[in-house]
Amino acid sequence: MYEEIEYAVTSAERRGASQAEAFSTESRSLNAVIEKGEVKSVDSKLDTGIGLRVLIKKLGGVFLGSSYTMDMRESAIETMADGAISIALTKPEQKEIRSFHDSRKVQKVDSLFDRRISSLEATEACSLANDMIESARLRESIVSMSGSLLFVSYNTALKNSLGIETGYSATTFKASYYVTAKNENSVGSAGDDYSNRILDEEKAIEVARHSASMAISQLDPKSVKAGVMDVVVGPDAVASILENTFALMISADQVQRKQSPYRGRIDSEVASDAITVVAEGRYPGWIGSKPYDDEGYPTQTTTVVEKGVLRSFLHNTSSAAKENRESTGNALRPSSADTASKYLGEPVVHHTNLKIGEGTETFESILSSVKDGIYVRHVIGAHTANRITGEFSVAPLVAYKIEKGQIIHPVREAMIGCNIQDFLKNVTDVGVHWKQCEGAYFDTAIVSPILKIEKVSVSA
Repeated sequence: MYEEIEYAVTSAERRGASQAEAFSTESRSLNAVIEKGEVKSVDSKLDTGIGLRVLIKKLGGVFLGSSYTMDMRESAIETMADGAISIALTKPEQKEIRSFHDSRKVQKVDSLFDRRISSLEATEACSLANDMIESARLRESIVSMSGSLLFVSYNTALKNSLGIETGYSATTFKASYYVTAKNENSVGSAGDDYSNRILDEEKAIEVARHSASMAISQLDPKSVKAGVMDVVVGPDAVASILENTFALMISADQVQRKQSPYRGRIDSEVASDAITVVAEGRYPGWIGSKPYDDEGYPTQTTTVVEKGVLRSFLHNTSSAAKENRESTGNALRPSSADTASKYLGEPVVHHTNLKIGEGTETFESILSSVKDGIYVRHVIGAHTANRITGEFSVAPLVAYKIEKGQIIHPVREAMIGCNIQDFLKNVTDVGVHWKQCEGAYFDTAIVSPILKIEKVSVSA
């Protein structure tokens, strides 16, 4: 792909671009789909494309435009360059980015690529999917099963006019499963998932088995009495809430647009002292890990919150330039959660792996400290959160009533309402074990342990 992106950069420069940046991905994916307890399909997809950004300096101003192509012929690349130039000249002047970056730091990240994923055949994906199905057949009460296995291998390449030339190869493995159980009195549903850069068949089977046992545990639920109580929140629920609130609020572009409640609060207390949040771009095996971000800037470890105190926001080249500082390596070209077609979009500010630091408590010790509350494993509705104020209201999808340190029954028809700022400030206990949860985009993740939060409003 390096020849094609070099041609894209030189084509743009010949057409009047002051600077150009070309980014490409080529990927292969296998997706095994499970429906009604059977493997419905195993689909294979190949995808290749180039995204081009051009920067034009004219009449004292800077103008930015972009375009993309999935056609690697020189004529198509030239047409893409023409399109990017045309768009730049019709858009308003932008005052943020004045130049692409020239950081030449070279680094690598371990455990990003698994050859087993890149060479996996459809028959092997089908076999693993069938193993998941069999592992979830725990009881006759299981009435419905669905899920998927996603295997992606891809290469990225980037080149700009300032001499930056980077790229890396990576793989992604994602397993998800959803089960419905039924008895004479009720229906219970639950799901689980697993994501990593490295293939792990046993984890996939465990996901299916775990989903089935959770679905059965949700049979015969009872309502809870409304009130303010302790809530024990599992990693999946934490990730869903944070992805739609806090993760957006720490992006520097949101702060600069005055759309974050954390604006002007660097070095202020924003969470419980039990909370440390790190944006970790290089942890081996994690979905969001990579040596370079989607502008070719080296990734890094950025402490966002340190023992409850806000220390930093996340930046790409554009947001960093606005404050005359360095990027934190958090440029992301958004793509959906199941595709590596990153060339389609322009870079935004987003986390790689956003991790809440683990604590010292086991699940049992956290549970034993709750006299009256609920344990929530999954939630729905987090996407409706107010992304400026942080207000959210979610429905527990898999939840249990806790009394005197014991789980006594599954919970139905409850709602949890809170503000993300209060949510984080009222954390009293943090679990010792963490889970990597899939983020909103293809190569992002939120990593979290179990949290105990006091004074949460729960309605029946």
